Amino acid sequence: MHVAEHRDGLAGGQRMALTVIGTGYLGLTHAVCMADLGHDVLAMDTDENRIATAARAEAPFFEPGLQPLLRKNIDAGRLRFTTSAAAAADFGPRPAGPSRWPGIRSSCARAWPCRTACPLTAWSSA
Repeated sequence: MHVAEHRDGLAGGQRMALTVIGTGYLGLTHAVCMADLGHDVLAMDTDENRIATAARAEAPFFEPGLQPLLRKNIDAGRLRFTTSAAAAADFGPRPAGPSRWPGIRSSCARAWPCRTACPLTAWSSA
């Protein structure tokens, strides 16, 4: 696995707080890579076993180079895990203004009614 060399020098100096929902292949890989680029990442999943495994820096699948990056970013404090939807909803800043994706926003509002505004980027491996 190769992650671009931006450590300690993110484009424009922007260090973001990102929440990744789902820690399957796409979610865990994305969370690890974003943390390795210097962002603060909270990965959330409803599967307690997945979260416990990831929090021990064990990848439940093979992706070349993932496990050392997982360990490195947990140890650096840039990557954390939770099963709490409330913790995921409260992680990071809350920007003003309407969401640009009303359909996804309404789905998130149903899943996490405790959050009134959030930046959102969605990917799916399914």
